[in-house]
This record gives sequence, C-alpha cells and structure tokens, in this order.
Amino acid sequence: MTFRVIVIVLSVVALVALVLFVYYAGFADNKDMAGALGNVVGGILGGVLAAFAAYLGVKETLERQRAADDKTSADELNAVRTALHTEIAMLAKQCAHEVDDWLDAAQRDIAKDPRTAMLPPLRAYHGLVNQLGRLTRAEAVTLIGFSGSLDDSKVFAEGLSRKNFVVPEDKKMLALIFSNACGHAAGFLEAVPTMPKSDADLKFIERLKWAFSIMGAERGDRAHASD
Repeated sequence: MTFRVIVIVLSVVALVALVLFVYYAGFADNKDMAGALGNVVGGILGGVLAAFAAYLGVKETLERQRAADDKTSADELNAVRTALHTEIAMLAKQCAHEVDDWLDAAQRDIAKDPRTAMLPPLRAYHGLVNQLGRLTRAEAVTLIGFSGSLDDSKVFAEGLSRKNFVVPEDKKMLALIFSNACGHAAGFLEAVPTMPKSDADLKFIERLKWAFSIMGAERGDRAHASD
C-alpha cells in the first residue's frame, strides 16, 4: 500500500513539474515572469513533498498505535484464557472424582448424599461469558457444554436430595452427567491455543477422556432409549 502511494505521489509531482516546465519554457525571454513561475513551481513541489512527508509520519504513528492496541488486546485475551483454563481444570478434577465415586456407589449400592454432587459455581466463566466471542469455536462450545453439565448435576442432585431413597440408576445418572462434564473439560483444555501443555497436563487430559469413555455404554443405552 505504501509503495503504491509513493508511486502515485511521485507521478503527480513529475506530471506537475513537466507541465510547468513546458509552460515555463514559453517565458524563457521574460526574466520576471520566469522568476515568478519558478517560485510557483518550487512552492508546489515543496508543498507536495511536505504533505507526503506528513502523510508518512502520520501513517507511521497510526501503525505504531495499532500494533500497541493489538498487543493489549492479545494480552487481555491471554488473561481471559488463563482464568478460564485454571477454573475448568480445578473443577474438572473434582468431576473426575465424582464419576468414580457415584459409579462405585451405584455398582455396590452404597449410600451417598446427593448434596455432595453440588459443586461450586463457575465464577470466572460467568464473569467472562461476554468474552466467549473472542475465543475459538472449539473453546466456546466446550466451555458452554461444561457449564451445562455442571448445571445438570446441580439440578439433578437437588432433586435427589428431596427423595427418601436414591436408587442405583439415580447414582449412575449422576456419574454420567459428571462424565459428560469431563469430556467437555478435556476438549476445552486441548483447544486453548496459548497454554503450554506439560506431561502432567497431557496425563490429566487423558484422565478426563477416560472418565468420559467409561460411561460410553451407559450414554449409548440412554440415547437409544430416548429414540
């Protein structure tokens, strides 16, 4: 873009200079007119070049400002991702434990208080929900899925807490809901592009995927039953 502008400006300057030179040649014998015309030519050329120099100065200033704004925006987005990554990882770890606990309670018919399934709310997520549009589609979709799974677990657990007796199928349902949450969390942790993944991070993601996969049969049976 800058090269094109330079070419255009120089072309205009050259054209003006040529026209005035031809016109000036007609007054070669008139020294007063020639001198005056020379001043005009010099003034025009000087004005054009000064305007062009001013344009380049303003353009450079705007480019520096744009670069600074882009860096600020990138830093803000990184802070958003870091906050969400930290919160999702912490709650996902608890979700993986809940899958194990509720599945074991269902299989061995162990009494377990449903209120233990009511995990803390997603404070960072709800505080930054207006920033989801700045994330990738994979990040946003998995975040929404994780939040929805936690909401489901809370609603279902509140319903069970009002029952006199919790049957194994209810416990399996809670295990399934937390398993879904683990799947969404694994997807989000993998999708965040700016967070480095250590061996421990990769093992944790695999742990979440495993928590999702062990309820695959139950998930398939319920999906088939609803058809």
